[in-house]
Amino acid sequence: MQIDLSARVALVTGSTRGIGREIANVLSGYGARVAVVGREKEKAVAVAAELGGGATGFGCDVSDPAAVAQLVADTESA
Repeated sequence: MQIDLSARVALVTGSTRGIGREIANVLSGYGARVAVVGREKEKAVAVAAELGGGATGFGCDVSDPAAVAQLVADTESA
């Protein structure tokens, strides 16, 4: 199956390891620009660099509504 997500942005929380990382990898493989999100920004940036394809790493505590709002704004501006 061929899926073209090249015109899409995917924001994937928990994407520095495990299932979230694999989801980010698959979406990137289909051409999506991926916002890699984890609690530790450095780890998210490293995973984004590994994915390539315009992926960007962000640190965020998703239990904090204000931090999530900022994450969305930062993703949109990136």
